[in-house]
Formats: sequence, C-alpha cells, structure tokens
Amino acid sequence: MRFFLGIGVGAEYPCGSVAASEQSEEPSINKHARHRWLGLATITTLVFGFSIASFTTWVLYLIFGPNHLRAVWRLALGLGAVPAIGVLLWRLNMDEPVRYKSDSMKHAPIPYKLVIRRYWASLAAISIVWFILDIIVYPVSLIPDSHDMVPSSKAQFQIYASTVLNKYGTRPEDNFWMDRGHQVKFSLSHFNSLPIQLCSLFYLPGALIGSLIVDFVGPKWTLVIGYVLQALVGFIISGLYVPLSKHIATFSALYGLFQAFAEFGAGLCTFILAAKACPTAVRGQYFGVAAACGKL
Repeated sequence: MRFFLGIGVGAEYPCGSVAASEQSEEPSINKHARHRWLGLATITTLVFGFSIASFTTWVLYLIFGPNHLRAVWRLALGLGAVPAIGVLLWRLNMDEPVRYKSDSMKHAPIPYKLVIRRYWASLAAISIVWFILDIIVYPVSLIPDSHDMVPSSKAQFQIYASTVLNKYGTRPEDNFWMDRGHQVKFSLSHFNSLPIQLCSLFYLPGALIGSLIVDFVGPKWTLVIGYVLQALVGFIISGLYVPLSKHIATFSALYGLFQAFAEFGAGLCTFILAAKACPTAVRGQYFGVAAACGKL
C-alpha cells in the first residue's frame, strides 16, 4: 500500500506544485502576489492537512479508547481516502494552465543537455537546501523515548518530542497491545498526548505568515530569515534543555516555534524556488529531483 501511495502522492507532489506555480502566473493574478498564492496553494495547504490528520487520529482515539485501537487506525486510514478521491475527481476535470499549453514542449524533444548545462547549479543549490531542511525536520526525531527504545520516525514528533511524551504520554506497558494473540509495538502515547497535537498546529502559522510576506521580502531572504530564526530557537532548546524540560509549556511553545520557522522559511521557499527556477517544459522533473534529494 505504501508503494502505491508513494507513486500517487509522489507524482502529485511535483505535478501539483508546478501546476499551482503555473496557475499563479496567469494574467489574472497580480504579479506582486504570485509567490503568495503559490505558498497558500502548496505548503500552507500541506501543513493544514498535517494538523487535520493529527487531530483526526487524536479524536478517534478519544472516541474509541485504548481498548479499540484497531478501529482507530482503520478509520484514520480510511478517512484519508476521502480527500484523495476528491483530488482524483478534480484532477480528471482540471484544465492545464495556459503557461503549460504554450511552453510545455509536449510534442517536441526536450534538450536535456542544454537544460543541465544551464540549470544544474540552481538545481544543486535547491536540492542541497531541501536536503538540509529534511535533515533538520526528519532525522532529529530519531531520539529514543526513555521508556521506548524504538525511535520514532514520525515527522510530527520531530526534535525532542520524547520530552513532551514523557511528561504527558502513557506508561511503558501501555505502548503494547494485543492483535490476534500477538504483542504488537504501538505508539499509544503519540495518540493521547494533547501537547503533541497542539505543537502540530505551529506548522500552519509559519507557512501562512511566510506566504503573506514572501512577495515583499523575496524567496531568498525569506529562506535565510527562516533558517536563522529556526537555528536560534534550536540553540535555545538545546542549550537550555534541562531547565526547559521541567517547564513543559515553555518547552512545547519553543518546540512549536522551531517547527513554525521551518515552514516559514525553507518549507515554503523550497516549493517556490523549485517550481519557478527553470523552464516550464522541465519544471515537474526539476521539482521532483530537488524533492527526491531532500529524502535521501
């Protein structure tokens, strides 16, 4: 299932972002608001989905409780098909943007050697930035919980999430449940920890504020500002980890700001730069390569 999900979402990720980029260049769109609409259509919508997905699972857990976890994960998985079907129906009836129709080179060979010679430097730069972003956002979540020696790789638990889980999570034995007579590892504490759900909301204001100011500051400087602010918050959390871990509200707020600045800067600007830094004919491939480099 994950394989087919990867094919579908993996294809929509660059194609949808590039389509939004081309739609933002329509004559009806103010040229001083093009980055804003692209940001609102891509990263802001993406992180809004993160927040909704996180709260949906949490609400399902509250409804069914720890004794009916099979219903929780099955319903959470099934509900995810609803927006996917909506996107499919919309895609089937969507017209291609004017820019794509005029510049796609659909019926002509694309000069890849020329494209590589002229755009390899910008592609490498964007790929490196995306790689750095994902190093910060994903692998740093691999910090074992004190009672759970299997590290979490969930994106929404990111840096030092185990601190919040240890404070408001469950007992060690609650992280196991029985499925057809077999003891199965299950991160139950990830479901019933309200601070984790609240922290996931910090994605949204970061992406939203970044989208609103990027046309005035520019993608490059929005990216720089976001990285600098995120680094400062990260240094504060790391340097003051011991005292902050005793004040979980402050820790959660800083943890949320760390996520917000990630979406404000690199999360937003990698989408914009990857979708606009090359000719229309190869934008989808260019974006896909940059995004794939981030997942290495």
